Amino acid sequence: MTFISVSYDKSKLRTPFIIWLLLFLLAGYCTFFANYSSGLFASYPMIIRTVFSTIFLIALVIVNRYIKRMFLNRKPLLVIDENGLTDNLSMFKLGFIPWSDIAYFYDYTNNPAANQFRDILKLELKEPEDYLQKLNSKIKEDLFARIISNGTSPVFFNTKDLDIEHSELLLQLQAGHESFNRMNR
Repeated sequence: MTFISVSYDKSKLRTPFIIWLLLFLLAGYCTFFANYSSGLFASYPMIIRTVFSTIFLIALVIVNRYIKRMFLNRKPLLVIDENGLTDNLSMFKLGFIPWSDIAYFYDYTNNPAANQFRDILKLELKEPEDYLQKLNSKIKEDLFARIISNGTSPVFFNTKDLDIEHSELLLQLQAGHESFNRMNR
């Protein structure tokens, strides 16, 4: 098993960056002109202008966190080696997960017939309850516990913006898991 480090593919991040830039400009424009009697929103009541500005500022903060995570994060999102994988990609960012804790991988890929275009890998853990103490937020703990109570695993990887193809990542994960299973029979 070889060591694999997966990060975001910066060339696929142009669209989110453009959206961030447009929201930044629009939020700045709305905020600056919301309290004045001239400008694009001058004909709207003050409460509408204030709500508009607030919504755009909140959207700006959310998109800004997303963009900063993609562009400024130097840590690999997913590391695969002979001992297991390190998860910094899923919503819960569980850290190191040994191959012995993984039951299987499930592949959610594009289905043009159903008009579903996604590249998601689901990692099914044998004992997901063991990972509750790794979470650093009460909200994440509650969400993790609710997903577990529904009988599923909460670990999903969106592979759309990664620097490795979806099918190649799935093959590498399956190869590492099978290699571990062969060595421990």
